[in-house]
Amino acid sequence: MIASIGELLLDVTITPEGPLRADDDRDASVQIGGGGQAANFCAWAASLGERARLVTKVGDDEAGRRLVAEIQATGVEVLAVRGPEPTGAVAVLVGEDGERSLARQRGAATSLRREDLRPAWFEGVSLLHVPAYSLFREPLAASARRAVDLTRARGGLISVDLSSAADPHE
Repeated sequence: MIASIGELLLDVTITPEGPLRADDDRDASVQIGGGGQAANFCAWAASLGERARLVTKVGDDEAGRRLVAEIQATGVEVLAVRGPEPTGAVAVLVGEDGERSLARQRGAATSLRREDLRPAWFEGVSLLHVPAYSLFREPLAASARRAVDLTRARGGLISVDLSSAADPHE
């Protein structure tokens, strides 16, 4: 079993059919789906036939329920704590050259507390994937470190994805 701890977010990807202009409409392709580096890692692993588990926190809202159901349908086991904060979202604006700009609402995932974790969630985990995003903000960072400790105590390996090249504290 492989696992990841971090974000399950609503991704809204917007690809305009030309340059955007202030105070004007532009036709665009708009796609809505699940995202977040931890969730994406688990979805890819499951698509390759691996047993995957996502440890996350989502809002007790329609977006959180929808995203959990969608990723579970891909074969990912989701251990999601529900919270009063809204589920996080990212708006991805794709430029004409394919470069992406992202605007985010951090949401519930970054409020996952180490007390929310259960040691049983890390039993049988041979690899824990930790997105660097999970190490940038408390209390999620303390939770990720606790997940690392629980996985190592059971003989599991740890991988860390360096995530975005941009400064996470901007």
